[in-house]
Amino acid sequence: MSGEKIGPFILGETLGEGATGKVKLAVHKDTNDKVAIKIINKSILADNIKLKKKIEREIDILKLMNHKSVIKLYDVLQSKKYLFLIMEYIEGGELFDYIVKKGRLSLEEAFFFYKQIIEGVEYCHQNLICHRDLKPENLLLDKNKNMKIADFGMASFLEADRLLETSCGSPHYASPEVVKGLRYNGTEADVWSCGVVLFALLTGRLPFDDENTQNLLRKVKAGVYDIPSYLVGDVRDIIQRMLCMDPEKRITITEIKRHNWWRRMDRHVNGLTSHGLTIPTYEQLKQKRLKEKAEKIEDEEELAAQIMKNEQEDINKEAEVEGMKTPLESRDSPFGGKPSPDNLEIDPEVIQAMNQLGWMSDVEKVKDGLLSVTKNIEAVMYNLLKKRKEETGDFKIETFHQKMSVSINNPIDPEDDANQGADKALALRRRIMDINQPDDVISASPPGKGMQWFSFWKKKISSPKPGLNPQFALHSNKPQQDIMSELSRSFKVLQLQMTTVSDSTIRVKCEVGHERGDIELDITMSTIPEEGAGFFLHFNRISGDVHAAKILFDSLQQELKI
Repeated sequence: MSGEKIGPFILGETLGEGATGKVKLAVHKDTNDKVAIKIINKSILADNIKLKKKIEREIDILKLMNHKSVIKLYDVLQSKKYLFLIMEYIEGGELFDYIVKKGRLSLEEAFFFYKQIIEGVEYCHQNLICHRDLKPENLLLDKNKNMKIADFGMASFLEADRLLETSCGSPHYASPEVVKGLRYNGTEADVWSCGVVLFALLTGRLPFDDENTQNLLRKVKAGVYDIPSYLVGDVRDIIQRMLCMDPEKRITITEIKRHNWWRRMDRHVNGLTSHGLTIPTYEQLKQKRLKEKAEKIEDEEELAAQIMKNEQEDINKEAEVEGMKTPLESRDSPFGGKPSPDNLEIDPEVIQAMNQLGWMSDVEKVKDGLLSVTKNIEAVMYNLLKKRKEETGDFKIETFHQKMSVSINNPIDPEDDANQGADKALALRRRIMDINQPDDVISASPPGKGMQWFSFWKKKISSPKPGLNPQFALHSNKPQQDIMSELSRSFKVLQLQMTTVSDSTIRVKCEVGHERGDIELDITMSTIPEEGAGFFLHFNRISGDVHAAKILFDSLQQELKI
């Protein structure tokens, strides 16, 4: 498969292989940028609902994530046989391999990694996402030892007043409540896993380990582990508080960042890196300490006393700042205080993006979420997408979703695909450009009235409804979310652009690059009054040739699966 193309990427060596497929290195043919492409055979998803949901969950979450310590998902492509996740390429490998190679790390190096993990997990938790499978195998390092959290296949969205029930993750890193099969809080379980990772960084081994799985599970359930004698004071305390058996008493991410060990190490490691110094390894520190001991050049007790004094000053300053905050400002929220109902404006494009990502919401539901004191999914999703819009400048719904396109011009099996026909988007445009009939021969509607409705749904209503003409309306009994998702998918496959006209109308545009001009259609969805009767979709030509519009309808009819 090496040397073949996936869209604009040329495949290279295999980086890894798992249950869902291979991960390959790839290079962009124009820019030479490197990416990692996860290749998933669709056939294994067809009969495995759990695996399919796992992949869908990972895609949905990574589409929204934007943090230096979380791996990036650039694009999602597909051919008839394969699904391709275009990911950020992290060349340094897994933290697991680094620990195996290096063994026990110095306090400085361990904290350098640990801080990045905690900050990445904090970002996830602030956005109501718990990872649920944090372990060194899912923590990747780049060439500069920068950490990236990967593999969100087990991740879950956090909902207010709802505990999780699914036991997942590696038993070595899973919390006691997860191993016992109890309902649990995902953020508390993630903190336990981070504690196991910190223990591994500082000791080169795991706190809970046994060749026999049942014995391992018993140790985790009982919380039985030994901390080496060389881990003393604050570092010993933070490990014990992260590996606390009672999840409600377990230290939180916020408390971790206020812990004395975090404060001291953060100041120390920042001092090293800001002066361009290399973070020392354990062996380097060992030799340095032997030399210092021999020369008797440092009074450790005096140094420790000065550090404690600095820490107390920091705590006092933070207490002053905390006392000045309002309750809303003190909330653990990435978005600040609660907005006012009077000046709260909802962006309809962001609402449309939420719906297309599967978060079916309306303006009122999002308003309620934004005005709520309790953090909720509607508010988090809306703010994440709004922030993305602000960062990308002239945000368009179709631009955002084209970045997550599921259509490619160069599928993984070019010979097989050639036998089944050309790319659908390309075929659509070729059919439009091959129209021989002049524009002025036929007009499907009176001037200024727009074109007649074309029905592309295979199922039409059997009897007219008051005020609706069945000849010009499309009917479906599917849920609104399914209809929107299928429309969105079809637009992506055919490479059509979409904008929001109103709360009930979207405009779809097919760029042709031909003298006939582009084609624009307005699509309006309306609910049939009778309960359970379904929805009507109405199509109206806004611009473009009548015959070209009919071809666009035909292509949509063939692609839609509702």
